[in-house]
Formats: sequence, structure tokens, C-alpha cells
Amino acid sequence: MVTILNFPDSPTSIEATAFRGYLTLTSVKIPDSVLIIGAEAFAWCSSLEEVIMGAGLKTIGASAFEGCSSLKSVVIPDSVTEIHGYAFYQTKLTSVKFQSLSDSALTEIGDYAFTNCDSLNTVTIPPSVRTIGDGAFKGCSHITTLTISDKSLLTNIGPAAFEKCVDLEAILIPDSTRVIGCCTFKDCSKLKSVNIPNGICDIPPQAFKRCSSITSITIPDSVTGIDNDAFYGCSSLKSIHIPDSVMAFGHRAFWECNALGSIRLPQLHQGAQVDIFGVDYDIRNRLIMNGFMQLSRRFGVMGGNQTIKYLRLLTGFVVTDAFRDARARDARDARDARDARDARDARDARDARDVKL
Repeated sequence: MVTILNFPDSPTSIEATAFRGYLTLTSVKIPDSVLIIGAEAFAWCSSLEEVIMGAGLKTIGASAFEGCSSLKSVVIPDSVTEIHGYAFYQTKLTSVKFQSLSDSALTEIGDYAFTNCDSLNTVTIPPSVRTIGDGAFKGCSHITTLTISDKSLLTNIGPAAFEKCVDLEAILIPDSTRVIGCCTFKDCSKLKSVNIPNGICDIPPQAFKRCSSITSITIPDSVTGIDNDAFYGCSSLKSIHIPDSVMAFGHRAFWECNALGSIRLPQLHQGAQVDIFGVDYDIRNRLIMNGFMQLSRRFGVMGGNQTIKYLRLLTGFVVTDAFRDARARDARDARDARDARDARDARDARDARDVKL
């Protein structure tokens, strides 16, 4: 029965599945000669509590420590360049530490590498990391501190990378970042502070969906589109600045953002149709078009908490279902008033003739 694993020789790799499912294994010391830990090498070693990685390690393979439900801490050597997908999936890590952040060679954190590590509370990303993969920290529900250096080389944050990190309150995304994937911060319900760096071109679908603690956000001039459900359910969002560079809005982009005070929308291409506001959003006196036209009571929702289904942005004015109905009513009222005036004028003319006679 193996509980402590030492390597007497100087292997250069640990083969895939080599120790998968060794249920009594509690401690592993990996020698400096090892360059690669193969896929699933220690997967589902449910008693494994300690892993000491050697200074020569380059690659931590896919699912290498997946399901090691007793593993609580690990130190990643500076030599590691890649952490592959699912490497620490569903472990009990409380922190991810790096030997030296400034000297780390890590460039990629793979897809779902730390997904569902629900005891993880502190993460610091080395500045050398360029890619955080899809769902890399998804479901890490107790992360409170996530640190990314402002000197980071990070360019890509994959879809759902931090989805359901419900205890995460703040994150500073470095200026080097060019892509944020869909659902990146979805259901981060305690997230209060987040920036969108200049260089991001698109706010993808559901990027901040149900981030119900965000109160304000600024969209940089580099953004040209805000996609479907991007800010859906940001119920505490009170203000948002949208620059003139934004030329497209996805469906339900701001649904259930009931706290919004005012919104400045740029002029879109003629005929661009979106339904960006949703249930219980009273648009009256809140929408500012091109910085100088405010939707008035006359053209807004006359009754509070009415659903606005469609928003059509045309040159110089805004058309909604409610607005179209209001315009139709206005046209009918104007026609009725004109008819009444014509009838009155005709009656006055008849009365004038009668007096002359």
C-alpha cells in the first residue's frame, strides 16, 4: 500500500495515468529531472494531500490532479510554462502559489484547469500568463482575491473563465487584454469593481450577466459592440457610459437593469433593431440620445414598470413599441383636432352667413 511516493532514479516524465486512482497515496515528491507530468498521472488520488514539484518541471498535463479531493495547496515552480486543461479540476485547493511571480515562465492556464475548486480563495496570476482558458476558474465560489499585475502580458480571457465566482468582489483587467470571452464574469454576484480595458473590441454575450452588485461601468472607445445579454440582470447598475464607437447592441443587453438612472446611447446605423431593455425597466426620462436629446414623458412609457420590447435607433430619434403607439395616438389626436377645427370653422362660416342674411 503506497502512501508516500519518491522517485529513486531521475525520470524525465511521469507517464499518463501512471498513478491514477491510487486511493492511499498521501504525498508525492517529484524530482527536478521531471519535465512533464502526463495526463491523469495522479487523477482521483482522493487521499493525496501534498505535492512537491521539482524545479525542472515544464508541463502539468491535462487532468493531472483532477479529483484529488484532499489536495489543499500547491506551489507551481517558475519553470512551468503550461498548465493544461482540467489539471486541478475539482480539488480542494485553498490557494494557488507560484515560486516567484516575477520569474515565472507560465504562459497559459488551460481550459477548466481549476474549475470547481470551491475552497480556493486566493489567486495571483503571474505577469507572464498570456491566456486564461475557458472556464479556468469557473465555479470557484469562494475566491475573494484575484490579482493580475498591471504589467501583465495577458491578452485573452476565455469564455466563462470566472463564471460563478460568487465571492469575487473586484478584479483589475490589465490593459494588455484584447479578448474577453462570453460569460466571463457571469453570476459573479458580489463583483462590485471591474474595468474594461481600452483595446477590447466587443463585450461578448453574457459577459457580466447577473453581476448584481456592479453599480457603474465605463465602456472604452475601443468597443464597437455590446452583445446579447451582456449586462442582463445587473440590478444594481446605476450608470454606464457608452461611447460613440459602439455601433451594435445585442438582444437583452440591459434587461433587468432596473436601477439605471440615465443612459447615453450613440447613434446607430439606420434600421438597427435591438431589444436591449427588459421587464420592469421604466425608460421614461432616462434615455439620452447623442448626448443632447432626452426621451420625454410624451414619447416614453406613460405607465411605470412596462416592458420595452424593441428599441429602434434612427437618425435623430428613438422609436420603441410604446413610442410608435404614442405617435399613432398623437396622429389620431391631431387628425381629430383638425377635423374638429374644420367643423368649427365651417360652422362659424355658416353662422356668419346667417348673420348677414
